[in-house]
Amino acid sequence: MIPIEATASTFQFTEIYVGVEQPWDQQHSLSCESGNNDQWASNLGLAQHLWSPVESIDLLAQWTHHSCVIGDDAPVYDGYGFSVRWRIDWDLN
Repeated sequence: MIPIEATASTFQFTEIYVGVEQPWDQQHSLSCESGNNDQWASNLGLAQHLWSPVESIDLLAQWTHHSCVIGDDAPVYDGYGFSVRWRIDWDLN
């Protein structure tokens, strides 16, 4: 049984993230115009913590921008929405 500490909290943190990714099963990234150097997409985003019903679960509002790393950007959208994250804290002591 996983112990759950019942301590609800709100607006505890803001995250800024950046990364690169490659599509798993497509010839090129949907963020890129088809052509050379079009397999890698970049992402940049902001996530705002809204609420945690328990210590290990977070409800976040987020916005993410995708673009092509090297090639020309395709006319894609920025995405916004919500996510739920379940953290597993490893106690290695």
